[in-house]
Amino acid sequence: MLLRIVISCFSLIIFVYANSSAQIMHIHTGVEEREFNLSDVDSIKFVDLEVWLSVTPRGRIRFGPVIIGDFRELILTLGNTGNGALRVSGVEIEEEVFEANFEDPIEIAPGQSSQLIVGFYPQEVRNYSTQLIIRSNSHHNSDIIKRLSGSGHCAFVWEETRNYMVIYVSNATINNEPLVEFDEIGVFTTDGLCAGGGLVPAGFPEEPLYVGAYRADRGMDNGFQFDERLNFRIWDASTEIEYRAGCVVENDEQAVYNESFLSLRVYAILE
Repeated sequence: MLLRIVISCFSLIIFVYANSSAQIMHIHTGVEEREFNLSDVDSIKFVDLEVWLSVTPRGRIRFGPVIIGDFRELILTLGNTGNGALRVSGVEIEEEVFEANFEDPIEIAPGQSSQLIVGFYPQEVRNYSTQLIIRSNSHHNSDIIKRLSGSGHCAFVWEETRNYMVIYVSNATINNEPLVEFDEIGVFTTDGLCAGGGLVPAGFPEEPLYVGAYRADRGMDNGFQFDERLNFRIWDASTEIEYRAGCVVENDEQAVYNESFLSLRVYAILE
């Protein structure tokens, strides 16, 4: 019995001695485990872990008027303003004409950010409104909801027939200021029928603008007749105002329909 007690005491002393020289602390953070040797640590301070997701711009995301069939993108910045690892796990949009370039979960370190591109592709002339849901492990709000809005727009509606002529617009102005992206130019018959048009590109006038003018089908009034005068109108997308427009044709040609290539300048007539 005495021998058994002596052996037990000896084992306990060996256990304490073996552990006193290597004081190891294990800390679990989620699925991760970190190991610290306490003999190298002067003090330990525990800080509450906070994960915060910020989304800019704030408020409703407005795409404005977008021509049917075109695509407009806006960029959202997802930021981690906390001190813990942020994980954006999902992005959901109810309306199919809106989309986001989100495929796999995103890991964002504290103080860092990531961009989320949201696009709008209207299919018909009407106003669109939906919500974008961003899911994450944010302590403040795991589901952040952003309102999205935009409108399908087509200032000049025309019927595309079999035959047409191409009009190159070298410059177009309103009050001597060049037209900008999303403005439009429509070309009309003498009876006021819109028989073609074109959307101003982002780099205009350096980037070319072409307007198609369509000829009427035989026996119909759905386009231009040969040698019929071309009449123009300008749509200012920013103010949503339509202007009558004049034109100056290059090379002393006439502004008439003839199915040849025509180059001209267009200017709004301010009344």
